[in-house]
Amino acid sequence: LALILQLRAARADIYIDDFRDELPAVLLSMILVDSMHTENRGVIRGALLRLYRYLGSDTHNPVGTIFAAHAGSLSLLEAVLPDELTLPKMVKVLCAGKGTLEDLCRLGRRSLTDDDRDVAVGEALDAALALIDPSRSATAPAPDAVAEADVSDSDDDDDDDDDDAAEAEADTDETPTPKLGPREAYVHALRTALTATFDGMIADPDEQEQLLQSIQSYDPLGSRIPTIEEARLMNQGTPGGGGSTAPRATSAGGGGSRTVSRPAMGGGGGGGGGSTISIIRSGTVSARTGGARTPGAGGSPKRSTGGSSLRTGASTTGDTSTPRQTAPPTDAEGKLQVPNVARHELDKTVQSVAIGLNQARKLDERVWLLFADPEFELDDPRKLGEDLVTLDSPAAKAATAMRLAAQQQRVRGILELPQDRRMNGRRFDLEAEAWLNTVANYRREYDADSRQLISLPKMLDYAAGALIRVEAIRAAVEVARDTESAEEITVEVATQRYELLLSDITFLADHGIVDAARARADADAATVLAAVVADAWIERVCTAALDWAGTVIAAGACKSVEALKAFFDSNPITLAAPGEGDAAGAFPDALAADTALGEIVDTLRVHVLQAAWKVLLSQHRPLATAGKLDLNLRRLLRAQARITTRRERHQKNPRIALPVASLERLSGNAALKDLFVRLTTDGKLLFLEDYEDGSFIDVFALRANQKRQMHARARERARDDQTGELQPGSSYLYTVGRTNNPFARSEAEILAACVVDDDGEPVIFDPF
Repeated sequence: LALILQLRAARADIYIDDFRDELPAVLLSMILVDSMHTENRGVIRGALLRLYRYLGSDTHNPVGTIFAAHAGSLSLLEAVLPDELTLPKMVKVLCAGKGTLEDLCRLGRRSLTDDDRDVAVGEALDAALALIDPSRSATAPAPDAVAEADVSDSDDDDDDDDDDAAEAEADTDETPTPKLGPREAYVHALRTALTATFDGMIADPDEQEQLLQSIQSYDPLGSRIPTIEEARLMNQGTPGGGGSTAPRATSAGGGGSRTVSRPAMGGGGGGGGGSTISIIRSGTVSARTGGARTPGAGGSPKRSTGGSSLRTGASTTGDTSTPRQTAPPTDAEGKLQVPNVARHELDKTVQSVAIGLNQARKLDERVWLLFADPEFELDDPRKLGEDLVTLDSPAAKAATAMRLAAQQQRVRGILELPQDRRMNGRRFDLEAEAWLNTVANYRREYDADSRQLISLPKMLDYAAGALIRVEAIRAAVEVARDTESAEEITVEVATQRYELLLSDITFLADHGIVDAARARADADAATVLAAVVADAWIERVCTAALDWAGTVIAAGACKSVEALKAFFDSNPITLAAPGEGDAAGAFPDALAADTALGEIVDTLRVHVLQAAWKVLLSQHRPLATAGKLDLNLRRLLRAQARITTRRERHQKNPRIALPVASLERLSGNAALKDLFVRLTTDGKLLFLEDYEDGSFIDVFALRANQKRQMHARARERARDDQTGELQPGSSYLYTVGRTNNPFARSEAEILAACVVDDDGEPVIFDPF
């Protein structure tokens, strides 16, 4: 009891239900580690308490699994590492942030050899790291029947052992070995490694046998503490209110239960008195008193509450069908189906909700934020809408996963939940995280009144709210994309579309959450549709402006500035007037600045930009729109550009200085200041007319020569070829590639448009 209070004090800020979920793994791990030390137990316990406090310092989620992985691994490392690296010292390293468990495991592997014990230790360390990091592969073959046999069968005669081994071998030949999950694989590997490590280390046979029994019965991740109601039902019928006979439950397979003993925390041998800690296991419900072993013949087995069989993950002997992983489709009327749920489908339905929420969280953070708060304000609803209508995008998959969760609304009809006595005002995102962790760690089948399902109706309500937001944004994008008439692109049309789709779900969900989500959904739809209308206007203005500029070029008016101005007077640019809204303001001086592309280019581009600026409103993002139009005008007028050349030497032949210009000057993009293109002697862009369609140009990068001196052979070759020597510290041109898109917005886009070979690498052409 004192230890439990110390553990609770170390994690006083988490809810009591979460603490109760993580306590078995922490408590049983500390008991096991304590039983392996005959000296300095107070120091060991203090180190484990410090480790527990450290692992739980940055999270409100249960840390029982992580603690069990750390405690078991540190016990093995203490046995294989030098004597000065004790468990308390390794805990100190972890808590000080000077290393991680993976670092310590890497150090421990250096001390391992090829014998059986060290191989088992290495496998246990790998399983522990895989348990902490699920991305690692932590599956392992299931333990054989002999290793899993009850320790009470150790007194059987040799003939029975031979028969059992023969039967186990026959079963192995007939049935493929199942794979264990990360939890089961870790527990099995740790038992094997600890048994191989501590076998024969204790002189007293009784103490040695007791330690090995403690190791073999160690199962922290398949244990949990019952609720008050479950404990009361377990103790019903026990003589004297819980006397000498401990209540037990039959295993899922229907056989008799087993009980195991563990040494008490304070002593090395069999314990004396002490309070009873009841721990429900995945397969058994055993009660431990003091540390004494409960007789196998005492008391009659009791079945679990509600008649549901206990679950053991992949090895459950009951219904092993997997939960639905795909959302039910729409019906003939275009509505999302809400399937009926029978009592025997409760477990699969709960798993479907958890799977849907977990997948949504993993695939797209925006969809998860809408679930955590149906009134969450999105930064860019239009971007989410475009992602939602993109086939197989993460956002589209996350929306499908949210459908899977929200469509399980009819499970409410079979729930008989107890009164919710939890603290009011708890943040829903924390409650959702805790509920998903509970479902992931729960090893039994659910009953209609299971305490673990108290949060399920709330999960369904918030999933419905998130789905309203998601489908409203999707509907707005689809309406704008599919509707030809601008008058039909309205919020009402989008609302009607998503309301029809979700009518069966919203009818069953909480109306307060649904109404709040609807208000935000309509606002999102209005934002998306306004952005679509604005983009359509921007596209219309830019297209008309570029077409007029093309007319100027085709008319031959770009021969001189005077010819341009005469064309402006005789053929003025006419752009349609915008609707109602705030004007864009004064024309920016930066757009009218000299670009060094020549007076003809600047005169024409400024004239077009000023005309376009007058028909842009504030909702049309005038500065960004004008910048995009400016880039397209530069691309269109590239043949009319007259650029002041600068000469740079190429690293392949430093004797010749090439006329080049920076792409920053060409495109107005400062990010391209280190890239250059080649010019003619009169300042025109040197497009390679004899290559492909004549639209390609070589791109160079200006880099400093970092070599301090030139190799003797290279210097001699440079003299013979008359190419010149590279001077240390000087900058030279290096060919990057040949592209047909020098007006791209970034270096990555330019390189993506370069000519590549069969291996996808840019082809480097000889500039000479």
